[in-house]
Amino acid sequence: MIDQQQIKELVKVAFWKLLGNKTFLQGKGLIVRLSKETSLDTLAVQGALASLAQSQWMSGVYANGIPTGTVIPLTERPSTPTPPSLTFWSSAMREVGLDEKEISALLPAHTTVYDFSYNDMVLLLRGLIKLRADQHTLLRAPSFIISAKYLLGSSKILDSLPNKALRMFGIDTSLFTGAPPVVLIAGPSSPKNVVLIENPHAFWKALESTATEKTAFLVTFGYGLSRHGDDFGSQLVSLLEYKTSLIGAICAGSPPSVQEMLRHKNISFWGDLDVEGIRIFQRLNKVIPQLTLSSLYEPMLKAVCDPAQSHAYVQAAAKHRQVGVRHSDLEREMNCLELLNACSERAVDQEIMSCDEIAVYAGGAYSVK
Repeated sequence: MIDQQQIKELVKVAFWKLLGNKTFLQGKGLIVRLSKETSLDTLAVQGALASLAQSQWMSGVYANGIPTGTVIPLTERPSTPTPPSLTFWSSAMREVGLDEKEISALLPAHTTVYDFSYNDMVLLLRGLIKLRADQHTLLRAPSFIISAKYLLGSSKILDSLPNKALRMFGIDTSLFTGAPPVVLIAGPSSPKNVVLIENPHAFWKALESTATEKTAFLVTFGYGLSRHGDDFGSQLVSLLEYKTSLIGAICAGSPPSVQEMLRHKNISFWGDLDVEGIRIFQRLNKVIPQLTLSSLYEPMLKAVCDPAQSHAYVQAAAKHRQVGVRHSDLEREMNCLELLNACSERAVDQEIMSCDEIAVYAGGAYSVK
């Protein structure tokens, strides 16, 4: 149980927080406000106020702990006040019986649980203790399910807590899995070729074309992926680099499995005609050696020469972060070099392609003219 000294510290931190830039607080309703701030019952708060007034820490409080008209602190405000979350979190950890080493390990998590009530902090800690004891019976279980089961019914809390703190506390989150990575796939059961697509918008357009009669398409897409902006192509790269098992969600036709598609002898990449698109291709090429560039780039090369169909590397086009990338940072393969030179000043997004163009060009590999 929390002791009297800890209660007083909680009340002091809460008092400073409520005081803010003011010089006093109104006594009316103060006990209730402090009780709400600390998650302590009103009698505990009243007792702490009586003790603080007796020790000349504050004025405006009767001997029984009931505030009068105004309550004024008689001590200097801490120059660097301890965050209330740190005080509450520390007290909660002691209440559940953690030792000093365990407290030190979990201390950084106070910034994550800063808006928790004191009672919820205690319940969270008890859940973490139980999870630590049970973790080896939960191998490969999804982390979001484990989180909901052990941590206040929330599927997200486990992943929001600092991983280093959890590890030092004794919880190995690598034992659990995240949401299964899903890629969207489409095409015939025995495709002539396979095209990896950078952006989902272009994938849906490809499905509207007749290209799916002979070509299979694959694209990474939202579910189960940690998306950053619209960085879809890089998601696929990271998943393949780490040899993540991928689940294929069939959107059209009866395509082969994701693994079979990635092993296809005629597999190519189609992305935006910009520096980052070429970078994604080169990274994918390292894990898929037979990967080529798609002939879908051919009409895009014509578009990039037309100022009305291309754009500069500007923020409005979400290309400004590519400005500092030097061509020398990318491998100087002949096919890539031609594309890099073409998109050195202006770029074209793959969504510019029409369904008819996709049907014509999806079946081949790009080669230098």
